[in-house]
Amino acid sequence: MFKTVKSIFSGFRMVFLPRIHLKGLIGVDELKETSRAVKDIAKDTFTITEAKRQETFVEATHRLKLTPQTVAMRHRRFVQLAYSFLGMALLCFAYAIYLAFQGEVFAFLLGLAVTGLGLMYAFRYHFFAFQIKHRKLGCSLKEWWNGEVEKADTRTVKKTDE
Repeated sequence: MFKTVKSIFSGFRMVFLPRIHLKGLIGVDELKETSRAVKDIAKDTFTITEAKRQETFVEATHRLKLTPQTVAMRHRRFVQLAYSFLGMALLCFAYAIYLAFQGEVFAFLLGLAVTGLGLMYAFRYHFFAFQIKHRKLGCSLKEWWNGEVEKADTRTVKKTDE
């Protein structure tokens, strides 16, 4: 009796198991590629890269051939962009709260993600404007948070009268 049950299961394996491709059914190769991509993105995100060149604000404006009027215009545009993204983030947050009260949990989470993206861009452009305002490249997050530059490099704030 044992041999017949064993032969039945071996026959089942020979007939059905070769036709079922479990690796393809589960998507093992795609899972490996996705996890490798997530790992690479996380590595690139959390790795601090060194600046290609060390230069002051004045040196950068000379290298890029920027006039004081152009610098002032860019500062104004960066501030406008920062406030625009902040406004967009606040609207998205208000809509996300509305969705939460409607019981739409996934839409609420998506709204929070879009809010975070808007806040990230608002910070980015405000930080650019902060560096232009204080005429210093490479400001720290602490300097931005306090709103003032600590011990600015003398070469960055020195103005030449020409």
